[in-house]
Amino acid sequence: MKRISTFGLAVLMSTFGVMASGCSSTSSESTTQATSLQESESTSVAPAVKEFSITLPAGLQDWDYCFVTVNAFGDDPGVGMINIDNWGNKKLKLGTNGVCAGTGSIWTISLNVKDASTYELDLSSKIIGDDVAYSKSGVFSYSFKGPYTSSVSNNFALAAPTYCKVSLTGEFTRLTDGSDFADYIPSAPWNVDSCTADTDASVTAIKSKVLPSLLLTSVFSGATFVVEGETISSVIDID
Repeated sequence: MKRISTFGLAVLMSTFGVMASGCSSTSSESTTQATSLQESESTSVAPAVKEFSITLPAGLQDWDYCFVTVNAFGDDPGVGMINIDNWGNKKLKLGTNGVCAGTGSIWTISLNVKDASTYELDLSSKIIGDDVAYSKSGVFSYSFKGPYTSSVSNNFALAAPTYCKVSLTGEFTRLTDGSDFADYIPSAPWNVDSCTADTDASVTAIKSKVLPSLLLTSVFSGATFVVEGETISSVIDID
């Protein structure tokens, strides 16, 4: 097993609402669920959300081991997750030192766990265009949800996700035709989730470089997150 070294730290003080996993249900089921939710909210208090985070201004590649398998792309190499941290950085804004990391791409990883044993893991990168391939800025995010177990208060073992959504918000705009392999990041706003069909227009628009059918296997099959206070201190690969 390999531990990840701790780099620049930051605490995200945001509150995430209760989010359902899996694909949408039928209309009648949704109505029943909504009614049940309203009734439960009127008589009980929502489970507490514990939030932990780490910011990596130097980029994901600086971790000793990265649970984001950006070179594996799920079950089929080449598809499943846009590799912003590697080749994507070549088309983003450079700092005065000629390096993108910390300027054109700043990653934040946050883990929210609920008392009901469900987690939301968010990997988001603030990206800024270089005004050649891309312009303006936006936030590119992967959000995974699934079950977790915790043997101790600072050790959370995350099972494979049951739902994933990929989104790009802000004013980030692609200036090229996307023919180059490093130009597959779309213009904002854009999103797909693990319920989207692989043939959907939002998928084919970026040359099928993010396949919804592979999203649930594109990052990890399981990892233990170790936290200290409100900070993710390390991640242990358990596969």
